[in-house]
Order: sequence, then C-alpha cells, then structure tokens
Amino acid sequence: GMRTDRQAAMPGWWARTNPWAVGTSTFVAKALSVCMTLHLLCSDAIYVPVTVVAIEALLPKPVAARRFVWYSLRFGVTILRFFLAVVIKDFVKMSSLTSAAFVTMNNICLPILAFYRAGPREQAGPIRKVMHGVIFIAGCLNMLFGTISAVQGLVQEHNSKPNVPGPDATPECQSAYWSAVNGSESEMHF
Repeated sequence: GMRTDRQAAMPGWWARTNPWAVGTSTFVAKALSVCMTLHLLCSDAIYVPVTVVAIEALLPKPVAARRFVWYSLRFGVTILRFFLAVVIKDFVKMSSLTSAAFVTMNNICLPILAFYRAGPREQAGPIRKVMHGVIFIAGCLNMLFGTISAVQGLVQEHNSKPNVPGPDATPECQSAYWSAVNGSESEMHF
C-alpha cells in the first residue's frame, strides 16, 4: 500500500471523505512521488514552451522580444502549473475545469476559427457556415458555463467542512465509524 499506520493516526479513517490522505507514506509511495515529480518536470519541458510560444505570438513583436518577457512568461506558466497542481486536491474537478476551459477551445473553437482564417472558407456553403456558427456558440457556452461550474465546485469544496463519515456512507458504516472513533454511535459535530 501507499500509507501505513492509518488506524493509529485517525480512528475510523476508512469512513472519511479522504481516507487516502491519512497515515504515513510508505517507501513505495515516496518513490512514486519522486517519479511523478520527474514526470511533471519532463511534461513541463514540453508544455511550457508550447504555451509560451502561443502567448508570445499574441504579443506585439517588440514586447515579445524583450528578455524580461521571455523569462517572465516561462517562469510564470511553470509556477502557475505547479500552483494549480498543489492547490487543487480533487482530480475530477480539476479535469472538469481543464476540459471545459481548454479542451473545448482546442478541439472545437480553434479549428473553426482556423478554417475561416487559413482554410477554404470560400468553398463553405451557407449550411456549413450556419452549422459552424451553432457549434462555435455551443462551444463558447460550454467553456463559459463549464468553467463557472468547475470553479464553483472548487470553491465550495475549499469552503466546506470535512464530512465525517462520507456523505454516501450507509447507516451501518456510520455506526461502525462512531464506534471506532469514540466507542458509541453518537454523532460528532465539527
């Protein structure tokens, strides 16, 4: 396993909303952590330059050519990526945020814009133009409301108190939890 001494660290750990965060990390968990950090560094070696080049292309050439801007963009994007990875604890909510904000942009909106900027737009008939418009608007709405929903979920999770035991725990699980914690079936209030 990845953690040990869970029961000693927190009785009833198995019924909590984040049981994987309880206990002491094992050697395997620490080794995996080092490997994941190296993986993040290697992926940053690919993603950061691509992102920075795209941002630099949006800036006026004299601004993008400055050494300060060159360093600031690279460090800023890297720090932002690590900050988000450290602060966001719920992978599903983070995936929701990135897919709503970025996947829709890359896979729906940008190809339509590229078609009309660099593609054969003269050959597009009126039906295709209308369909592109509908798809583009739907993509923009998906980005807007999906991002709002994901950010609201992250804020609600950050502001919520721990729910012990988990919200979907059965009565039997709740009874076993309270027995493990304080030897009775009474509820604990935070």
